Amino acid sequence: MKDVVITVISKTLAPAQLADYAMELKHDDERDNDDPRDRYACVFVVVDVDDFHDHAQAQRTCTRSGMHLVISNPCFEVWLIDHVRSCPPSYTITADVEKYAAKLQVTTGPRNKYINLTLVEGHIQDAIGNAHRHNSSEKAVLRHQLIPRKASDYAPWTDMAGVIEILNADSM
Repeated sequence: MKDVVITVISKTLAPAQLADYAMELKHDDERDNDDPRDRYACVFVVVDVDDFHDHAQAQRTCTRSGMHLVISNPCFEVWLIDHVRSCPPSYTITADVEKYAAKLQVTTGPRNKYINLTLVEGHIQDAIGNAHRHNSSEKAVLRHQLIPRKASDYAPWTDMAGVIEILNADSM
């Protein structure tokens, strides 16, 4: 895999706001770098569902700007669970998924917001396979429609497997 630069925005922004912010950063990078090889090769806007309902607007911004909207539904812990087993279909509420991740010990620390790297390291292929198992084609239709207040219809879900596949493809 080639060098990857990760910029974490730790602001509480709605998905559409985060996509707008990422678009600004991408445009600044393009304006400030004359050499296309020095520009961002790929931009991922990673969000979860929580209480936000503007994912369709975020998707439009990402598509228009050549970025990828990456959704974990209901939360990022779905992806972490997938490292040790497929996130069960009954886990559609954030609090339940977070508790399950803590029970599996893939999260740790205060409020279980830290990733237990010893459990997830080396299991990326397992996570990809497990994500594909619960990311059914029926859920994919709903994921791409992004209907406000209907996110639970396609939970659990994570687009993180696609991110890894893009990064691996770029390294070849």
